[in-house]
This record gives sequence, C-alpha cells and structure tokens, in this order.
Amino acid sequence: MASKTTIQYMNKKKCESIPVGLPTLEEQQKIGTILTNVDKEIDLLEQQLTDFQQEKKALMQVLLTGKKRVVIDREG
Repeated sequence: MASKTTIQYMNKKKCESIPVGLPTLEEQQKIGTILTNVDKEIDLLEQQLTDFQQEKKALMQVLLTGKKRVVIDREG
C-alpha cells in the first residue's frame, strides 16, 4: 500500500482505507477486567518478593552476628 517513491511512505488517505477490527465493547471490558486482575496479582507478588527479601536480610543479620547458629545434621 506504500507509494512508490525513493522512500516508500503511507499517506493519510491510504491509511484511512485500511480496515481495523475492534473487539466488541463486552469483549473489551472482559479484557480490561483480566488486565486489572493481572496487575493486582503482579502487585501482590512484588510485595511478597519485598517481604521475602526483608526476611532474608533479617535472617542473614542474625546469622552474621552469631545470635543464631546453623546446625548441620551429620547423620545423612
């Protein structure tokens, strides 16, 4: 659909003639709901990751200060 010149280009008239399919309003709303739920799940997972990182940091601090010792079971 591009015009034949040294550099091919699309003009407005040709762009307007290209059909663009759109989902129905109901389908758009369903897609929006799904994307909203995915965003919420991502937020929850990011918060969980932050919580685990803080927990790891706290545990490492306890281990490095010697307040807690790791016991290795040598029976296995």
